[in-house]
Amino acid sequence: MVPEDFELFTAVAGAIEVGGIHGREGFRRYFEVLGDTWEDFRVVIEEYRDLGDRVLVLGRTEAR
Repeated sequence: MVPEDFELFTAVAGAIEVGGIHGREGFRRYFEVLGDTWEDFRVVIEEYRDLGDRVLVLGRTEAR
């Protein structure tokens, strides 16, 4: 479950929502748009970094 205070900043986030994706509804909308745009889309997580009050997730997206 995505917490309401969730924030996502990706390389492609600006194409959908300026300033990142916020909360459950923003997260849902983001992946809904990606699903409508790409035949196949997945996020590959390569590393998590605990930054105290934040978590940095490094990885890549693969789409077709």
